[in-house]
Amino acid sequence: MRKLTVIRRKSHVSCLAGIKIYIQDPDGDTRINGVNCKFLGKLKNGQSATFEIGNESLKLFAIYDELSKDFCQNYYTVPAGESNLVVSGAPQLDSLRGNPFYFDGVTDIALLEERKSNKKKTFILTISGFIVALTGVVIAMLCWLR
Repeated sequence: MRKLTVIRRKSHVSCLAGIKIYIQDPDGDTRINGVNCKFLGKLKNGQSATFEIGNESLKLFAIYDELSKDFCQNYYTVPAGESNLVVSGAPQLDSLRGNPFYFDGVTDIALLEERKSNKKKTFILTISGFIVALTGVVIAMLCWLR
C-alpha cells in the first residue's frame, strides 16, 4: 500500500462546489466512463487529502456529481509503484462542460482525445437544450396569441 495525496488548488472557478475523488476498483459501486470506481473523498476549494491506494496502475477520477460524471470528469493515470504520490489540480473555466476539474501535468493522448470528444457531447447537449427551449417559447407564444 502507498499513500496518494490529492491537492485541489484554490480557484475562483467552481469555488463553492466540492470535487468527489474516485479511484479505479473492480469491486467499486460507481461506474465512471465505463470503469468501476470507489469513492475516496470530497475536496473543497484549496483543500487536500491523503488516501491509501494499491501499488498497481490505477485511474484517479475527479467529478462533481452523478449526473455529470460521464462528460464533466477528468482522470489521472496513477503509475504502478510503491512510492507515495502527490497529484494536484483545479477546476477550469468552461461553462459548456460544467467547469471540469483538470489534474496538473496530464499528457496522456487518450485523455486529451477524450476531452475533445466530451466537448462535442456537451456542445450537442447545449444546442439541443436551446432548441427545445426555443420551441417551447414559440409554442407558448402561439397559444397566447390565439
